[in-house]
Amino acid sequence: MSRVHNALRRLEHTGALRLAGAGVDSEHWLLAFMEGLLAQFRGSGEINFEDVQRLLQQHEQAFLRDLETAKRMYRTYPRLFQEDSSDHSGESNCILCAAMPAAIDVTGTWRGTITTEMARETTNGRIPAYMALEQTDGKITGSAGGDENILFRIREGRIDGDQLTVEASPREGSVLQFNLTLKGDMLEGEVEENRRNIGTATLKRER
Repeated sequence: MSRVHNALRRLEHTGALRLAGAGVDSEHWLLAFMEGLLAQFRGSGEINFEDVQRLLQQHEQAFLRDLETAKRMYRTYPRLFQEDSSDHSGESNCILCAAMPAAIDVTGTWRGTITTEMARETTNGRIPAYMALEQTDGKITGSAGGDENILFRIREGRIDGDQLTVEASPREGSVLQFNLTLKGDMLEGEVEENRRNIGTATLKRER
């Protein structure tokens, strides 16, 4: 956190947030977030990841919207994100980088297996699992199935913190529900069919 401390000391010394002069609206959540960080820093003389995450959670939805926009911009215009050493924009950037662990995005493709007694005699208890997910705020859309060629539309999906819930219907009268926990680049948890536990699932992020 040394870079964050140095950035906060510089902002504390200048007595003003440079963001306001950089075209950031005075009502933008980022200014309130930065002011909260400064208030915490003035009070204790230090700040840790837990402080950053706690403050960021107060602006979680706005942050996630801006993060998604930034990701799309980065993919389309990567040169806009090259650091300019001639200014101090990196001061606020490094503080936001420290806050990034609080933002979860499961958008992408995931591949793994479901372990279930139902398949013990045919595939030694393991069957392939695949998900193509798209996250918008706390809503999850996309598809799930055995692989890229066997996919079913996600009928309901949501994420709350690191807890992901996905429902898909592979056939009439059957609803599979995945209750998964995000652990780095892994999704792990239980699988239910029509509200009855049938096994566990482990998937790894591909991209």
